[in-house]
Amino acid sequence: MKLVARNLVAIVSAAILAGGCLAPTYTIPKRELARLVQTPPEQRGDAVHVVQELGSGTEPPPATPVNGETHVYVGVGVSGGGHSGGGHGGGGHGGKLPSGTAAGKSEDAWALFIVAAAIGVTLAFTEGARYDGFVKLHPMHPVHLYGPGGYLVLPLAQIDPDTAAWADKAVIRDSEGPWQPRGRAPLDRTGFTYQVLVGGGQLRSGDGSLEFGTAGHVALGFHANQQLGFQIDWGFSFRNNSVADRVFDSRWSLDLEFLPLDAGAIHAGVFGQAGIGSRYEDGYFGGRDDYLMLSGGAVGQLELTTRLALTARLGIAADTREIVAGVSIY
Repeated sequence: MKLVARNLVAIVSAAILAGGCLAPTYTIPKRELARLVQTPPEQRGDAVHVVQELGSGTEPPPATPVNGETHVYVGVGVSGGGHSGGGHGGGGHGGKLPSGTAAGKSEDAWALFIVAAAIGVTLAFTEGARYDGFVKLHPMHPVHLYGPGGYLVLPLAQIDPDTAAWADKAVIRDSEGPWQPRGRAPLDRTGFTYQVLVGGGQLRSGDGSLEFGTAGHVALGFHANQQLGFQIDWGFSFRNNSVADRVFDSRWSLDLEFLPLDAGAIHAGVFGQAGIGSRYEDGYFGGRDDYLMLSGGAVGQLELTTRLALTARLGIAADTREIVAGVSIY
């Protein structure tokens, strides 16, 4: 299993890095384009929200670059209705277990967690470097527009509301005009999220002892807005018992996260979980227990970039406690 895990780490990480290389092209979100066309043409380049593309990017045809001496011409936009293509498209108790069952399951879980952590580190590296923020552009900076029926390129100052409404995608290159970054956008949780956390958690043995062991979580989910998110969470913990054998616990749950507190780069809130779990134990106290799980606690975050945050959780389930920390990628 450990060899398989190492191979998976290498394969998955290489695939993510290959697809996650940063492109020299940036998209202007549709909502941002709609906002820009409502501002005076000469002021449109003051602060434009852009999101860097991944991989090879959109690769639009080259446009004539502009410079600081380029004059601003307005009033010559093309209505969106008639764009044509230019050749470019867009339970219960299980009884006595075989010897080593809990130990084997804990090793398998740890190996899979290493794979998940490697994916998280790779995504964090890519998203940490990816620019999602504001830039200052020349008003005549070329904007590559893709919509129903084809493609066209227009200076930013010449895009009218009809054209903005027609365009499904707006792309710019940093090499086609003056480019001055003005700072990343704040942390944006909206959309899909991936979370990897590791730390310690209490785990009860068959002899009644309650002690800390290694704990980990891998979660995949979706944030409906900046504050409220839902995740499918896989959690596990393991430790040695009093006869030097292994106790292992595995849990699957639906996770609800609510983060209403915002103090600059620091965020905080609460979470709750409901799911099912299984506890395995080797040795004299060997056996398996399946159970329903309810837990909750506090969550805190330190914002790193628009799409990346350090996350820490303090959880309480029945009479157990857990503290874990790691990364959340949005």
